[in-house]
Amino acid sequence: MEFIVIGDDKRKTDATKEIEKLQTFIDEGKKRIFLLIYSNHCGPCIATKPEWDQLEDHPDIKMLPDIVIARIESSEFGELKNAGKSPDGVPTFRHIYKSSPTEYSGGREVKDFVEWIKKIVSSKSGGKRRKTVNRRTSRTKKRGGKWSLKYKRSINCRKPKGFSQKQYCRKEKTPKK
Repeated sequence: MEFIVIGDDKRKTDATKEIEKLQTFIDEGKKRIFLLIYSNHCGPCIATKPEWDQLEDHPDIKMLPDIVIARIESSEFGELKNAGKSPDGVPTFRHIYKSSPTEYSGGREVKDFVEWIKKIVSSKSGGKRRKTVNRRTSRTKKRGGKWSLKYKRSINCRKPKGFSQKQYCRKEKTPKK
């Protein structure tokens, strides 16, 4: 597990190096990236940041392989590529895997984040649900088509018009078993 912080004044890190590091993780597509996009002037963001930072030391998250937890200031987000469109509002939570971002809209507590991350990591498709198709349904074709009873009665099998009517009349002449 890797924890990246970009654009925080309290942590004196080089933002360009951290952005490049995060960009390589996004481009490789091998690790699942959980991203918090925030603003330093936003009340809900300021309240959410400490909760998000607790993920770094959370025992359930530390044991998960191949994940990156990142926090990026919204003004720095524009420098990332393949991380999705610019967020409509902050704070925004995203999961990025193989350059396809999905957004999270659940609770903003540590336990909610842990549930979200564990759910996505345990699923094979990266959190996107796919519809299952019932393959047992019979796909037999009905003979004769979907003609109304009135149309069927109007067909003159002595002088059928066209291929379809000829096939219909041929089927009617064969004895049923």
